[in-house]
Amino acid sequence: MLTDELLKIAHFRNASSNLEVANLYFQDIKGLSDEDITLKVKEITQRFSLRNPEAICVLPSNVTTTKNIEIPSLDAKEIESIIELQAGRHTPYSRDEISIGYINFGVYQKNYSKVLLVIVNRKIIMRQIDILQSAGVRVTKILFGPEARAGFYAQTADVENKDAPIGIIDVDYLSTDFTIMIRDTVVACRNIPIGMNLLAGGEAAVGERFIAELKQSIESYQSEDIEKLPSEYILSNTCESHEELQLIISKSLSIIVKTNRYFDKIKLSEVARQVIRSRGDVTFLDVIAPLFVLKASQINFLPEEIQVQRSLEEQSKEGIKFGILVLILLIIIGLIVMSKMSFKSALLDKMKKEYDQAQKDARRLEEVSTKTRIIKAYLSSRLMPLEAVRELYEIIPQDVYLNSFSLDENGKVTIDGISDSMSQVFALVGSLENSKFFKSVKTKSTTAKKERGKDVAAFELNFKLESAEDGNEEEDASAEEGSKEKPKEEAEKTAEASVDEEAK
Repeated sequence: MLTDELLKIAHFRNASSNLEVANLYFQDIKGLSDEDITLKVKEITQRFSLRNPEAICVLPSNVTTTKNIEIPSLDAKEIESIIELQAGRHTPYSRDEISIGYINFGVYQKNYSKVLLVIVNRKIIMRQIDILQSAGVRVTKILFGPEARAGFYAQTADVENKDAPIGIIDVDYLSTDFTIMIRDTVVACRNIPIGMNLLAGGEAAVGERFIAELKQSIESYQSEDIEKLPSEYILSNTCESHEELQLIISKSLSIIVKTNRYFDKIKLSEVARQVIRSRGDVTFLDVIAPLFVLKASQINFLPEEIQVQRSLEEQSKEGIKFGILVLILLIIIGLIVMSKMSFKSALLDKMKKEYDQAQKDARRLEEVSTKTRIIKAYLSSRLMPLEAVRELYEIIPQDVYLNSFSLDENGKVTIDGISDSMSQVFALVGSLENSKFFKSVKTKSTTAKKERGKDVAAFELNFKLESAEDGNEEEDASAEEGSKEKPKEEAEKTAEASVDEEAK
């Protein structure tokens, strides 16, 4: 709170969750220039270690003009329009020189609303804003002190009937605020220019004057026929040395006055508690209460142009935040896409490496397989003649012996030998044809002759290994015809030899 005479500051900590008054400050600034006050505010913010501080200013009732009026409407927009038209009638200033606010506290009669009109000189508001902004403090709201005071006790006091009027007497250092609240808001207020600085002296004249001012405030409220008189009053600020004040007011005005000290309702740091103890003649309710009614208050004297500017600043900040969030989102999406591409690229490289290795292994296996087939074929080709010789050995009868055996590179086999009879030669030819190792068996020649005084048959046979390629069929056919004619001639000669032998 900033006036021509007093500067009061309350510093809150953890205001969003658990309200705690961290520091309190009071200074009599009567006679100081605005520049000196600015330096004082800077000094305080530095002492409290505040960075980018924001302030909620409070206008006391002694710098405002209040008036209870009835508005013939229930519509909020119509009420605002009517107040705009009537505001100039209740002050000597022009409409451009004042700022107005109002509190709508109920419907009276039919289609009538009762309103507490509050008017303040615009210069007072701008002076506070300029001083605080020069000190690096950003003003967010300018509230009406009695409204904040009523809202504070509406939230913290144990009131049985909230629809009943309740009076609040808040004694400050230089003055006293008299406030009447109904349904959690202020309906009437009056400033009494007598405070603790005068009451502390204990002069009877001061006490009598103070009681007279209180009585006049009650009568003024009663004369305006706003509501019925309060059934009880709250004395918000008393220290041990001034406890008799409650008894004096109760006896003098025949009213019920209850002590309900504001600092018992809030959480205070040890530093703030020491300030309250040391300055029992000062009330800090007017700078503590606004934070309790910040959202519910109906009056905000912050000029509309500044509110628009702040709104644009907030929108700009929100736009910047939104842009940053969009940029971060795009970066995240880009990183995700890049990570997926990187993962896929790494996976592809891995698959390529595995495929290349598999190809190398396949080629190596194919080479091994080819070599194996070649070696196997070679071995088969090398082993085939041995097996053929063994087969030939088993096929040749005991009465047949060979003179020669030849095997050329093409797999062609030629044998010649001696048999005891021609029939054994023919049987040998049949056995060779039935063998799985031989094919194309041909009788090249057969001859009957005597050997060691015994008739034998000489023969020569041609055949091929089963694995050998087929040769010229014409040569094989001619060889076969020759082999057929020769046995016939040999048979005739043998027959003639047999006849001659018998004749002899």
